[in-house]
Amino acid sequence: MNKPTPPKFILRFLAWFCPPSLYESIEGDLLERFEEDLKLVGEKKAKRRTMLNVLKFFRLEIVLRNRFSINVNSVSMLQNYTKITLRNLNKRKAYAFINVFGLAVGVAACLVIGKHVEFETSYESFHTKAKNIYRVVSSFYTDGAKESYSGYDLGPTLQQDLPEVKSIARLHGNSSVVSFLDKQGKTVRFYENRINAVDSSFLKMFTFRFVYGNEDALINRRFASEYSFHV
Repeated sequence: MNKPTPPKFILRFLAWFCPPSLYESIEGDLLERFEEDLKLVGEKKAKRRTMLNVLKFFRLEIVLRNRFSINVNSVSMLQNYTKITLRNLNKRKAYAFINVFGLAVGVAACLVIGKHVEFETSYESFHTKAKNIYRVVSSFYTDGAKESYSGYDLGPTLQQDLPEVKSIARLHGNSSVVSFLDKQGKTVRFYENRINAVDSSFLKMFTFRFVYGNEDALINRRFASEYSFHV
């Protein structure tokens, strides 16, 4: 029969953080203690006690001292280089200003460009189907001014001719007078300069949160559910 031994992984862990000069003696003490516990409490409890003893010995400062020790000569060298750098900067102030200012402008430009790219790539990414949504527009000029326009027949035609198009939603922004019946049955009218007329499939393609009401309230019965209105 094989003789029981302490868990190998706990001994490897001990070798990882323990100073090399102390490892052999500490390992020997752990093995002796394991042999004693093996006779007293059995194999399972002896292994648990060995792991507990290794964990008790573990200290973070031991790892930092062994892995990240700093040479005193390196510190002195860094101090010397710092003094030389400061003296050169003080001696050539104009040259130092140009270099430091140019570096600062370059870093600032990189940060601005990075934030701009981040904004452009995250624009309206909250929609759950954002990766599969595409906007199709046409451009034309009126008196030299460029405007964007999409024909109302373009969406249904694309859905009919292209099997890749699963759903379409047309949007037309304008201003209009909105009317509705209040709780007393009276007609209330008001002018809204930011209202969009969209297909009833609009809210199935885009993920917009309702402030009041639900999707059924945005279907215009007068157009036989062809359009819904999102204010």
